[in-house]
Amino acid sequence: MGRILYFSHDIASPRGGIGVLYEHVAVLCRNGFDAFVVHTAATFRYPFGPAEVRVLPAYATLDIHPDDVLVIPEDHPTAITAIREAKCEKVLFCQNHYYVFRGLAPGVSWNDYGFSSYLCVSE
Repeated sequence: MGRILYFSHDIASPRGGIGVLYEHVAVLCRNGFDAFVVHTAATFRYPFGPAEVRVLPAYATLDIHPDDVLVIPEDHPTAITAIREAKCEKVLFCQNHYYVFRGLAPGVSWNDYGFSSYLCVSE
């Protein structure tokens, strides 16, 4: 397995969803996985996340490898669109089921974007 890349919004105010992304990456790294949070802005870092979490900037120029795993929040249409053609495993991370189909055009499914796995934060 390559890297595990958690894509995040660039929002500097407290947000539980972004905090969860950072916590996931922190746990993965503590357990030996090569995991990162990916932000759009080159210098952005969520100020409320654990300091040890590694951040990769500017996913528009990110070199994605076939053995990488991309974890994308359900409410991040920019990232969803940007990674559509990436040839690697893609995981949709749903933290709010009310947003899970927001941004999908009628007749389009998550499979059309190459998502093969799904995570959610509750039953």
